[in-house]
Amino acid sequence: IVTAPYHAHTWVSARNKWLNQHFGIERDRIVHTHSKHVVQGNALIDDSRKNLAIWSRHYENSIPILWNRTYNVKEKHDDSANLVKVDNWQQVFSILESIK
Repeated sequence: IVTAPYHAHTWVSARNKWLNQHFGIERDRIVHTHSKHVVQGNALIDDSRKNLAIWSRHYENSIPILWNRTYNVKEKHDDSANLVKVDNWQQVFSILESIK
């Protein structure tokens, strides 16, 4: 899991706890960084077109997945990244199953 940290003092520990409670992800599997492109993977799920565009330029054979939100629908960024847009976790799981 790659997540961008807020500037709050307790945010990292709170995010780690939330990810563990909701997804069973241990803190040693979580990377807190604004530079998500430094972490390679088969897919990146994000709510920022900008993050996905930067990441996909580094990993051309991977899948950038945009989590649709009201605030990112009108975001103006390079969509040449061939973003896959999703609205729920079931859609994400279907995409991830297809790349196994």
